[in-house]
Amino acid sequence: MPGEKLDFPDACFTHSITNLGLLFFGDAGAGAREIWRTLRPGGTALVTCWKCLGYDAVIWEAQRAVRPDAQVFRVPIPKRWFEAGWLEETLREGGFVDVEVSEKVVYYAAGSVEGLMESDEETGKRWEWGRGGGVCGDKDGGACWCGEEVKGGVEVVGTAG
Repeated sequence: MPGEKLDFPDACFTHSITNLGLLFFGDAGAGAREIWRTLRPGGTALVTCWKCLGYDAVIWEAQRAVRPDAQVFRVPIPKRWFEAGWLEETLREGGFVDVEVSEKVVYYAAGSVEGLMESDEETGKRWEWGRGGGVCGDKDGGACWCGEEVKGGVEVVGTAG
């Protein structure tokens, strides 16, 4: 079911949690309106997004080590989602009046690259490039790695500081 057109009736939830969702919607305003529509009066919505992607620098370092001439991989999230106030503006567009925005520092942690690769099975995260497959960025071939490049990338990430 698309988040921009939920199948739930109006005012059916007391709480709504959208974790890292709106920033991937084709129409985030419509998604926010659906969250608002499905909340009961007085209900609470928790909506998360990133302020920055702290792992980008490590991924870019690994990429430059195995493909120095390639354009660095960028996660396909519009830049406005990393600007202060965009989430609040989107929620207000959706009908929310009482919006409180706060920041929390979060991160992935493991004792080793291998440990990080194993932890994804518990969280459902996909770290394809550590599994001997490949990493593909955009569909136009912006950053596709395979075979030995993937292995080299994992080795560089393991030593990046």
